[in-house]
Amino acid sequence: MSDIVFPHTDAYEIPLLDLTKQGQFVELPVAGWGSVSRRGRFRGTWHFYVDDSKFSALWKHPETVLNTKAVYCVEPNFSTHQQMQMPVALHRIYQKRWLARYWQEQGMGIFADLFVSPKWAKINMHGIPRGWQSYATHAADARIDDLDEQVKRAQDHATGLPLRMLVYGGGQTVATYCQKHDLIHIRDARNESRDG
Repeated sequence: MSDIVFPHTDAYEIPLLDLTKQGQFVELPVAGWGSVSRRGRFRGTWHFYVDDSKFSALWKHPETVLNTKAVYCVEPNFSTHQQMQMPVALHRIYQKRWLARYWQEQGMGIFADLFVSPKWAKINMHGIPRGWQSYATHAADARIDDLDEQVKRAQDHATGLPLRMLVYGGGQTVATYCQKHDLIHIRDARNESRDG
């Protein structure tokens, strides 16, 4: 499947997302890939803020996500970190953008993933066209400054258009931030189960 070539606009040849197939809404339930059965229908929104091992097989079998009949999907969040070498980080960004564009071609609405190490935040915007409004990230109360930077980057990239941004995780600090900035906050499933 990875031999398919999509339009791109940069030297890295990162696939360009289709502006007409953005996530229009956050369709409930929102579930992490691997947290519920993938064999049945799932009429919600998938996210990949889970361990990479749970979705590494998607590179060989991207149709697995489509088979669930989900309405929307966040791009796969292949992990990046500060010490990672640039070619590795670039490849992971390429992978998520390629998978997202493939899913778009099959009719799925996509939320662009912003949850990367700050070192790679600029490169992470490659393949996201200017005017894109639909984003997602993973947040934590202790990293509220990172969330603020991601929101500013998304606002700049959206060129003045309103954001549709899903923020997964975090506690009261993140919830308050999201309410103040009109973002959609979804609590981490682990916190939900722990809090009852």
